[in-house]
Amino acid sequence: RSQELLFLFANAWGMGIAALFASIGLSLEGGALIAGVALSTLPSRHEITARLAPLRDFFIVAFFILLGTRMVVSDFSAIFVPAIILSIFVLVGNPLLQLIVMGSLGYRKKTSFQTGMMAAQISEFSLILVALGVSLGQVAPNVLSMVTLVGLITIFISSYLILYSDTLYRYLAKYLQIFERRGAKEHSLRTKSLSVLLIGANRIGYEFIRLFKEEKQKFIVLEHDPEIIGELAHEKTDHVYGDASDPDLLEELKIHEMDLVVSTVPDLETNLIVLSMIKRDEKSPLVIVVAHRVTNALKLYEAGADYVVLPHLIGGSHAASLVKKFTVDAMEMKSVRGEHIEYLKSRVSGAHENSELERLR
Repeated sequence: RSQELLFLFANAWGMGIAALFASIGLSLEGGALIAGVALSTLPSRHEITARLAPLRDFFIVAFFILLGTRMVVSDFSAIFVPAIILSIFVLVGNPLLQLIVMGSLGYRKKTSFQTGMMAAQISEFSLILVALGVSLGQVAPNVLSMVTLVGLITIFISSYLILYSDTLYRYLAKYLQIFERRGAKEHSLRTKSLSVLLIGANRIGYEFIRLFKEEKQKFIVLEHDPEIIGELAHEKTDHVYGDASDPDLLEELKIHEMDLVVSTVPDLETNLIVLSMIKRDEKSPLVIVVAHRVTNALKLYEAGADYVVLPHLIGGSHAASLVKKFTVDAMEMKSVRGEHIEYLKSRVSGAHENSELERLR
């Protein structure tokens, strides 16, 4: 339940496994890699990724500064041509290999192409291995300089390849058909045809779940509360554990292909991220979001929300309509009161009530 504890656990796990490997004579880097692989198998992996991203980015910058200080500038002319050749090989060879492998596995050509664009660079782990080889005296220092230069070139160029991958795909689509086998099918977080994404299953989200089930809508719930995830699993409701403010997770859910997106998360920044992911395409789903402030609601409308729910305004309006109804028919109050009590009793059970109490503490 605690995001801080999740962050601390992930860091402690990584450092602990790395230290364990070092104590038995293996490399720290190898231990850190194994620790990361272990974390990637957890149901909370998306949340862990989102929480560790700022720390990861900080140390990546520090790592490249360290590598830059180790480059042998005096020998730059000797490593420049090999670095360019290797960079071209990585920028062309890696995406081509991805296209061939993913095409043979049955993925669509667009998915294979965009995945290939993300692989058009050498990884930080390659640099770690070479740096380790230099520290052990098994690799010449100029090799580290060359590999560092290859890393800088490929990471710089691949960043733009990823950014403009959709534009590149439109020009290359007709040539990529050979990499897509007939009857290709894909499997992702969306394992079935879904038309609705519900972000947040607590409070207001519970009402939407009930509505979607009554209307027999094909929907999936994105939730970051482990207790509610357990409740959804018990009710056999399709769900994904993760943070709605993580653009990579929203992309993996193919949020822009939904017919309807409902966010019951009242956080303004999270809803703005969701809207920015959706509204970047011309054809976008209907978006309903929640806000607790009128000023936030206006900002969400400006960002492209189709409708913004303000619970306190809706609650006040509903209460006023009930008062008007009861003054006309006093007997109606007993019927509405009984129905309301039964409804509240149904909400007391499970994680919904527990989570609401926890938030009020």
